Amino acid sequence: MPSQLSDLVSKVSSKLGEVVEFEFFTETAIKQALGDSFRFYTMQMVALGTGYFEETILLDITGGVETVSVAALTPPFWKVSLIEKIITNARVPLKPYKRRYETLPLNGVGSGTSYLPTYKMRGMSIVLEPPPRDDELQTLKLDYVYIPEFPSGSTVDTFQFDEQFPDAYEVNAILRACIKLLEEKDAVAGVSDAATFRQELAALDEIFNSTIAREEIPDDIAYLGIDYSNPYE
Repeated sequence: MPSQLSDLVSKVSSKLGEVVEFEFFTETAIKQALGDSFRFYTMQMVALGTGYFEETILLDITGGVETVSVAALTPPFWKVSLIEKIITNARVPLKPYKRRYETLPLNGVGSGTSYLPTYKMRGMSIVLEPPPRDDELQTLKLDYVYIPEFPSGSTVDTFQFDEQFPDAYEVNAILRACIKLLEEKDAVAGVSDAATFRQELAALDEIFNSTIAREEIPDDIAYLGIDYSNPYE
């Protein structure tokens, strides 16, 4: 878990003091730079599908209703990582719905172990195709990605960054915040003090890029679901 915001402000201030007079920077500007920096690395981790910033929840299925809302999830839902249907002694991954021009039944087909729909997203709802026939409690397992909160210039000192942000990359975020602040100063003063920090960050970002990405997962994993493309079979 990264340090508290007030501690990170102190670390940025100390680092900046190596090259410039700290008084040039306000605490508000440092907090904003830290927020932007942590957002930068967080979004990279999310884009690479690292498994960070993911949560799991079990959702109910309602008979005759094709949608399952994710609007009230905490932390807030951003996108699907994986949806599985829980059946007897197994979890079956559901496929995204892609058959836009094929007939699907309007009423539910099967239930329990025989109901393995495809899905698509519609706003803040999961749409099951075809819709379920019966109520099923906590049989839809959703792994989803969320975007954590980031501080702004007015955020309180006790703000705590998301616990899923790896401690090892806190130094990257501190250096990137320092560079952002120095670049803003350079625009006013016309003198560059960020060169050394850029070199240091380049080496750390190379480590970040080589360690954070996981191996690609093959797309041809055997699928166990039922094909509803022809409802009369």
